[in-house]
Amino acid sequence: MNLKTLLIFVFAASCETAITIKEKRSRVVQLTDNNFDDEVARGPYFVKVYAEWCSHCKTLAPAWEELALELENEVFLGKIDGPKERGLQARLGTQGYPSLFLFRDGSAWEYTGQRSMQALARFARTGYTEQDAMPFYKAPNSVMGRAIGVVTGAPAMLEDLYSHLHNDLGYSNLSILSGALALPVFLGLILICILDNFIIRPSPLYPHQGHERPHAA
Repeated sequence: MNLKTLLIFVFAASCETAITIKEKRSRVVQLTDNNFDDEVARGPYFVKVYAEWCSHCKTLAPAWEELALELENEVFLGKIDGPKERGLQARLGTQGYPSLFLFRDGSAWEYTGQRSMQALARFARTGYTEQDAMPFYKAPNSVMGRAIGVVTGAPAMLEDLYSHLHNDLGYSNLSILSGALALPVFLGLILICILDNFIIRPSPLYPHQGHERPHAA
């Protein structure tokens, strides 16, 4: 085997390995506040809420990857970085890490059983029917859950916006505060202009139009 053939073989093997690794990683979807609703609407979804520093989460990680292979074409597997996705975490009502939730047919179940791959697979397939689904007002995929996510996620969004303006774009605290105070005033002026254009007012040429008395016959 000459050097050229050897290099081609090594390159092909490297590409195949990279593709295989990518496929393995892609079986568990990273869920965020931006894609959660669209992903969960695709079909049955088993979701893990984790934290990078959590030792129990690290222990569960290999079984979660195996579960993604076991349930392929049956149930989607996802994961949520709780500390980063605080609004989404609030929607799920997460009390600790890791927390596991199954979403299926518009309903949601929290899983609190054994963390073995076999037990998890059984719950995702049929075991969930043995326990009651979460109430509508608590289900993360309900209208109420979405509303809770918006409210609880607002502080985190404002914090991220401040960090971007201050750290990335270099705006001072005074500039950010001035902009925050000026924004509602600006929006209010726009609203007044819109209302002023759409509200019908009496013509100045005929101030009493519509209130004249009929002439006597």
